[in-house]
Amino acid sequence: MQLVPIIKEYALPSDSVVVAGWSIDLFIHVSLLTVLNPVLVCVYMIHQYMQIGSATFSTFKGLLCIFIELAWLFRAFNIKSSSCPAECQFTHPSKLVIMITGGSNGLGLELVRIYGSNPNVKQLIVTDVNETKELSDLERIDNGKIVFLKCDMGIPDRARKLTHDAFSKYGRVDALICNAGIRQDKPTMELQQEEFHRLVQVNFISHCEMIREVIKNHESANKADRLHIVVVSSVLGFVSPKSLGIYSATKASLTNFMDALRYEVPKQIILSTICPGQLTTRMFSDIDVGKTFLAPLVDHRKLAGRITEIIKKGRNGLFTYPFYAQFLPALRCMPWLIYRALRKFSEMDATS
Repeated sequence: MQLVPIIKEYALPSDSVVVAGWSIDLFIHVSLLTVLNPVLVCVYMIHQYMQIGSATFSTFKGLLCIFIELAWLFRAFNIKSSSCPAECQFTHPSKLVIMITGGSNGLGLELVRIYGSNPNVKQLIVTDVNETKELSDLERIDNGKIVFLKCDMGIPDRARKLTHDAFSKYGRVDALICNAGIRQDKPTMELQQEEFHRLVQVNFISHCEMIREVIKNHESANKADRLHIVVVSSVLGFVSPKSLGIYSATKASLTNFMDALRYEVPKQIILSTICPGQLTTRMFSDIDVGKTFLAPLVDHRKLAGRITEIIKKGRNGLFTYPFYAQFLPALRCMPWLIYRALRKFSEMDATS
């Protein structure tokens, strides 16, 4: 029955990607399933109208219900407009070739687990500086589906050459997930020149090189077919805590690079930018987020599942998690007094 998937797509909120526990994200998610759900609001409006009539039905309540319905309608149009056209398909949808950078740990490893068990994935190319035991075990279990390629993204031009070699061997790449990244571990003014350059090379330049190479090879071999590129950026690209200036700058550059590139490539090339808050991975495990109600941790396993859904549905655009991240770009436009007060309230500079 077609009605069920339509309701699930357009009349239900997306699954939460934050860790379990009481938070503003959970509160909003429950509200969208109940008092703010478009189906229930519509039923409520009809019931109220039939019970008490139009003369006594509160104007405020009526306008509020209409606003809620229009908001959900806008969401439906947004989902539809950001999804790739129906005629835009992968070369072989049941034999996908997917490439994941930074796939030995954390979010990347979870993506490898999900795609490793996906029967529609023929080849999974995983790159990282070193292969972990967890990845090695997955590689052994999947009997040739997972291929690990050792690559240090900090070496100039290495990412581009690796991508070119992957196309030469496998003929195509249907989806590229740029997840590799390193953290800044000391204040900006204490960084050595080599450390500074490596941060920029790994977190930004290598991704640009790889994305450009994938697009060039795709257009020369499978120009009419779909290509999906996902980059994992960060909410720190919108606002940077102290001591993470270079890291945040690379994430901001990556987000802006994708925004501009989206309007340079044909419609069958889908570009998705993922901007999560703090993940439940080792990279920032030493940082304690005090206000977990407002800024809950993002579960990297749930986020990996969301990324696979974005690729499956061909969703274009910027995706921010958790809820507070949607308002961070506006923070930069605030008057200095308000900006400084909000920054102090967040305690971001106390935990970095």
